[in-house]
Amino acid sequence: MSLVTTEFLRALYNEAQSGTYEHTSISFWGYLLSKVYFAEDHFYVDAQKPASPNDPLRRVDEQVKYFEKGTLKTRILCFHEGKKPSANTDDMQVVEGQAFEACATYCDFAGINHVYALTTIGTLARTWKYSHGTRQLEPLFGSAGLLNRAAYVDADSAHASQLDQTFRHMKMIPPSEVAELQQPRHHVYATGSR
Repeated sequence: MSLVTTEFLRALYNEAQSGTYEHTSISFWGYLLSKVYFAEDHFYVDAQKPASPNDPLRRVDEQVKYFEKGTLKTRILCFHEGKKPSANTDDMQVVEGQAFEACATYCDFAGINHVYALTTIGTLARTWKYSHGTRQLEPLFGSAGLLNRAAYVDADSAHASQLDQTFRHMKMIPPSEVAELQQPRHHVYATGSR
């Protein structure tokens, strides 16, 4: 099951495939996350923000955020760290390390039990769950362990169904309860003047 289901996604996917820079693949994944998987009002995708106030100078490529039920505080569901398509093993170590650091810093700051991560190399991706208790990144699909390029799945492949399932899993089991949009009690209607 390909995640590339529209002409807009195809255009961004093709740019990410041919791009020699990280930003083209970040654009592809950002569009996919914000327009397809987390398009509801209580989710949003933020870019180049710190993982927590405890580490304000280090920026994360993207964060999928949500509004927490009851408090309406913004919480992080998933960190996204990416590298360009031609990334080597050293780059993979960096991107997985960046994801780990962001997750650990955020869980320490927010006092939550888990948060998710998405690491990408061009159009290849792997999803993770960081558990505060074990202080480890655990893959949400594929073989265990870090630095395993074969465990990364291309967004335009039959194996992309694994990514689809993990994005849905993240929404079903967030770090805290997600707020639902409340219907306004009073309606204001605009009228034109004659």
